[in-house]
Amino acid sequence: MDVATEVSQVARRVYLSMSPRTWFIPRYILRRPYEFFLTRQAARLPVVVQNRVFRLLVLSTYRRFGVTVERLRAHGVELSRFDVYRTRFTPCNAELLQQITAGAIEGKPPVTELEPRIVVFADGSHVAADILLCCTGYQLEFPFLSPTLLEVTHGRVDLYHHIFPPHLPNLAFVGLVTIATSHPAVAEMQARWETQVFSGATTLPSSAKMEASIQRLRQRPISQNPVPMWAQVPLYTDAIARILGIYPHPWRHLRHGSKLLMGPMSADDYRLERPKRSK
Repeated sequence: MDVATEVSQVARRVYLSMSPRTWFIPRYILRRPYEFFLTRQAARLPVVVQNRVFRLLVLSTYRRFGVTVERLRAHGVELSRFDVYRTRFTPCNAELLQQITAGAIEGKPPVTELEPRIVVFADGSHVAADILLCCTGYQLEFPFLSPTLLEVTHGRVDLYHHIFPPHLPNLAFVGLVTIATSHPAVAEMQARWETQVFSGATTLPSSAKMEASIQRLRQRPISQNPVPMWAQVPLYTDAIARILGIYPHPWRHLRHGSKLLMGPMSADDYRLERPKRSK
């Protein structure tokens, strides 16, 4: 998205091919970073309320920059149904949205064929292109591990809480999870749990129970997100905190209560309690 925005300043035309459909989320909503709205209080709302409120916030930010859903669609950007669990959200700057509605960037469906200097799209349309820039992400793989040890399926690895392979007690991962905000606080919580496990301060459930937990997660709406290994914060880090006995109950920390309920998640939230010890 950032590359398309920059290139559109000098190119005659930029075509942005996207698959699957996505909703552009401005990095700032109501002049605050969008992750500031990912609060514990918001996570407690019914999903239907979360959808409505977040959609209204996004659309109000669109209007602030002179952008509407109708104008985006008129320039080839097909938006999916707005759903906090099932929709792909892509953070972007407001300038991208303005460049699309100004006609400097045109949305296109997936590329199906390449001919000499011609790009053909899924809807049958084609354009002449001087440069084709692929921003396709990466494939998850672990070349340093035997494929028999860890299986990657459709960009996902089945891990207990996105950390522990149920059948490999001496292996764990940090950062192998996709979230809608920065990773340091999440990675710290994962590392704290791993340290407790490997030091013997706490134990994991049996491999059978961990497998069952993974299967239960697959049945929840959160598993239907198009991004593999996606987790919702702060619910994800709060779940780890409860396991470690360091969940920061607002009623126990009244000085920080407002921040714990209404503020964005941060690592210091989980330093208010001492971890429990169990054998």
